[in-house]
Amino acid sequence: MDYALLFHYVATASGLDAYYINDQTLCHAYNLVVIDDICYIIDTTWDAGMLNQYDRFVYRFSKKWFLHRVKDNWSDRK
Repeated sequence: MDYALLFHYVATASGLDAYYINDQTLCHAYNLVVIDDICYIIDTTWDAGMLNQYDRFVYRFSKKWFLHRVKDNWSDRK
């Protein structure tokens, strides 16, 4: 959650239209960024890797949840 909060502060300080989302049911936080009226999910930790059965971090980089476009029309929500 701290990574998502840090991203939110950096993104908004940089002038981006960014949102911090804290999902209590998943115990996870991520960000939304609106660029040219298109909303994207940015999850700074989801695709970095995971803990294995021995509670050791396994690095598995992926870009699946970085700039993942939200399918509905975000501009309708304003």
